[in-house]
Amino acid sequence: MVYLNGYSLLSRHSDIWLAVMLDRLSSLGIPLVVDVAGAACHRELRPLLYQIMLKSCLVKMNRREATCFTQTSEIEDQSKAISPLLKKEGAVCLISRDADGCIAVRRDGFVRFPALEISSLRNADGAGDVLFCTFAWNYLMRGLSIEDCTEVAIARATNWVLQDYVAPIDFDAAAALRWLTRPR
Repeated sequence: MVYLNGYSLLSRHSDIWLAVMLDRLSSLGIPLVVDVAGAACHRELRPLLYQIMLKSCLVKMNRREATCFTQTSEIEDQSKAISPLLKKEGAVCLISRDADGCIAVRRDGFVRFPALEISSLRNADGAGDVLFCTFAWNYLMRGLSIEDCTEVAIARATNWVLQDYVAPIDFDAAAALRWLTRPR
């Protein structure tokens, strides 16, 4: 698996090395995982991002990046703009939406996943990265379903936020565990 961060696309010569890398990865069958990061909001990088997304198996965006990239804040419209770019079999775009959970966009549409509730939140820095890394590991390496990967990833991201602050936070760990282990 190769991880590509969108900030690396902001380099003046990124399109040269990227074209070579994409062809090489594709010929070797190595999965490409992309965090669009800052590149999503740069209009001039859209053609390059389209090319990258067509060859990616996993793409990460946050709410702001998805809005910049698709030019809409409506979830349904974002899904319609992103899903045609997910050409690889099983490709997914995971859009983290802060306290609103996340959305998994696939070729055939999208699925919304709610966040676990936390009564008092001061800072969730890094939670989206934890969400995506956990999702990517479980999806690519363990072969879990999108639904199972997302549930585990949401629980891990919630745990990340809670561990970051030792101050009392009203979070019912038993309820979260019941939710994760509920019958499906």
